[in-house]
Amino acid sequence: MLKEISWSSYWLFIATTLVLYYCTLFAIYKLKTKLALLKTAKQVWRKQEQQTENFTVQASASADAIAQDDFLYPSVESAEYPVYACVDEVNAFLEEARKHKGDKDGLISALRHIVAKYPSINRSEYQVSLSNVMVAQCAHLCFIDLSDADMERVWQG
Repeated sequence: MLKEISWSSYWLFIATTLVLYYCTLFAIYKLKTKLALLKTAKQVWRKQEQQTENFTVQASASADAIAQDDFLYPSVESAEYPVYACVDEVNAFLEEARKHKGDKDGLISALRHIVAKYPSINRSEYQVSLSNVMVAQCAHLCFIDLSDADMERVWQG
C-alpha cells in the first residue's frame, strides 16, 4: 500500500490537513473573540444601565434644585430681554410653521411682523446675532434658506 502513494498525493494530503488545521484554529479564535466581545458588551450595557438608574434616582431626588438652576431670563428692564423674547417667539412660530409648510414670502412677512414688535432690537448690536439665529432656525426647522436680502426685508418692516 505504501508503494501506491505518490509524492503528489502526499503533498496534497499535507496541504489539505494544514488548511483544515488552520481553518479550525481560525474558527476557534473568532469564536473566542466574539464571545469575549459579547461579554464585554454585556458588561458595558450593565454598567450603562446602572449609571442610568443612578442618574434617574439622582435627578428625581434633586428635581427642585434643578428647577431653581434653570436658565433665568434677564430682567424686563435689561437690553437683552427683548432679544430673548423675540428669539422665543421666532422659535415658537417656526416650530408651528414647520407643521404647515408655508412659503418663503409668508415666512418673511411673519418674521417681519414678529421683529416689528421689538423696535429696540432693530439697528442694535443684537440685530446681526438675531438674524443669524433666524437664518439657522429657518434652515433647520422649515428647510427654507434665507439670504441677506431676505433678512434685509425682515428688518425693514
